[in-house]
Amino acid sequence: MTWLGPMCSSGMHADLYSCRACLYELDQRVLESNIRRDIAALPVMPSMPGPPRR
Repeated sequence: MTWLGPMCSSGMHADLYSCRACLYELDQRVLESNIRRDIAALPVMPSMPGPPRR
């Protein structure tokens, strides 16, 4: 078990621990959340003009 830190829930405090599999899942969720945030912050690029329409 890995200690993650203190946690507060329903006004109570306790140490939070995680097994390796759950720690990996939490890590993936943090990574995905940061990727989504980074993508949302990218500037919108204007569309490239395509060939003229007939």
